[in-house]
Amino acid sequence: MRVSEGSKHGLAEGSAIRVSTVPQSSSEVRDEILSQHGRLRRRLKQIVEIAARVTVSPSSLDDLCEEARNLFEELAVHMETEEAMFPAALRDVIGWGAVLRAQMTDDHERQRADLARARSSLEQRRAAPDALAEGVRAFATRVLADMEEEEQGLLQADLDAISTETEGG
Repeated sequence: MRVSEGSKHGLAEGSAIRVSTVPQSSSEVRDEILSQHGRLRRRLKQIVEIAARVTVSPSSLDDLCEEARNLFEELAVHMETEEAMFPAALRDVIGWGAVLRAQMTDDHERQRADLARARSSLEQRRAAPDALAEGVRAFATRVLADMEEEEQGLLQADLDAISTETEGG
């Protein structure tokens, strides 16, 4: 798998989610996922800030819509990449890898539904600017919480890997 160009998934050149080579070890995979989360976290926080401006100045709605569209595309690519890499990231989790993967799959299904609703709402601008901004802010907040939860699973994988290595396993 090689995802190096944002345009492969309809993203603008220079997209934040870019994997040029597939990490080989479970630790490298976890590092890559955490790196992507860091980039997405910064983007999500930017979106929340723009959404706050819309509630004060509805003229910022165009900026919010453009940034949100770009973020939504990045999130879609991230979920695809994460789903491809997650099995390797969790292979060291003693007894919980399958459970964590199933949880991620469920979370991603819910996130995709949220993403579709948010995209539709923004594209059709069916609500007042402050309501659209609040919807984007709420979406970003949910994604941030979901990433935090995923990272706890990845941290557990790191701890289990260290435990296995020190036990000679």
